[in-house]
Amino acid sequence: EQTYERNLEEVERIGATVVLKQHGTEIYFCNDDVYKLPIGTPAMATGGMGDTLAGMITSFVGQFDNFKEAVTSATYMHSFIGEKLSDTMYV
Repeated sequence: EQTYERNLEEVERIGATVVLKQHGTEIYFCNDDVYKLPIGTPAMATGGMGDTLAGMITSFVGQFDNFKEAVTSATYMHSFIGEKLSDTMYV
């Protein structure tokens, strides 16, 4: 059972930032900061979307000075683009 509390425990245990893709993507940072995105679409539940997100996060982290801003910006942009594309085409 995946709950908010269990997710926080696991993030603390592994000492990593975790992006949990689901309806309302959640981003867990090691310092107990948690963000929940209000955008995205079930149409994004297709092969390759996680790989795309991982690549976006990696490239943003390499370009931004602030790690938290890089991760949240890449994740938000990924969901925003997927949501907009799903209006007119298969994502």
